[in-house]
Amino acid sequence: MKREWDIEDLIEYFTLSKPERDLLHGKIEAHQLGLAVLLKGFQYEGIFFKLKRDIPGVVVEFVAQQLAIEAETFRHYDWSGRTIKHHRAVIRKYLGFREAQAADRVRLARWLIEQPTLRYEHNQGHWVNQAYEHLPELRIEPFSADKMERIVRSALNTYQNQMCQTIQARLSETTFVQRWQLEVTFEAARRHLGLETQRQWSDKAIARTTPLLLGLFSWVTLVAHDLFAAHPALALRQAAWYPKPLPTFSDALAWVRLYVWQAVPTFQTSRQNTDTVEIPKALFDTLISTLSYAA
Repeated sequence: MKREWDIEDLIEYFTLSKPERDLLHGKIEAHQLGLAVLLKGFQYEGIFFKLKRDIPGVVVEFVAQQLAIEAETFRHYDWSGRTIKHHRAVIRKYLGFREAQAADRVRLARWLIEQPTLRYEHNQGHWVNQAYEHLPELRIEPFSADKMERIVRSALNTYQNQMCQTIQARLSETTFVQRWQLEVTFEAARRHLGLETQRQWSDKAIARTTPLLLGLFSWVTLVAHDLFAAHPALALRQAAWYPKPLPTFSDALAWVRLYVWQAVPTFQTSRQNTDTVEIPKALFDTLISTLSYAA
């Protein structure tokens, strides 16, 4: 909930009606104020406040003024005992809500999968917000934040799997085989360049860096192709159980690294006057070759 409120919004969203005041009748002041704040907060947010500190002080003061109670009384309202559990039940009954159950998780996931806009909108945060809006429409108290995220994430994964299976079933044999090249490209970009494992939390940052990573993948591939065409004798790293007739992306990346490192003075950042240690050329080449294949 936002922290700053003007008087017009407070009046619109947090004014107690007569039936709501009647709901508070016969309770001590701390319980009156606590129940009233919970009630108005649930009506506004669609969920109960998780922590007492989540409630803006100006909201507590506005509700307290209507009840002619000191706002400081709210400090004595027990946030974890039987009283607040009872008050939540009273609010659900008064508003015609019920707690979410296991079967509602299945219904919510099915509802998400059936949304037509899911075909082009895959942002998890967007669908979490949609779910929070949908459940109150059914007079169901929403799940906790972590449960809601798990439900939405599972629904998105199910939808994507179903979509992939549907598309795959429509592919011809030729197209299905050609798909392998695309999958290998993305796997190599993920393993060697970090695609799909980026550390940014911002969707916009990911949208900026993903094309750059694919561009880097393309550039490395093109440069390696030219290097291999110019020097067909370039050695491929082989294993007894994995003969390679053509270079893989790890080979291409290693060649390009060696090529860039040898482009003097691109990576000469050491001091001009420094102690040197002579090592055999063969050992130096082996170290550089090993380093070029490092992830």
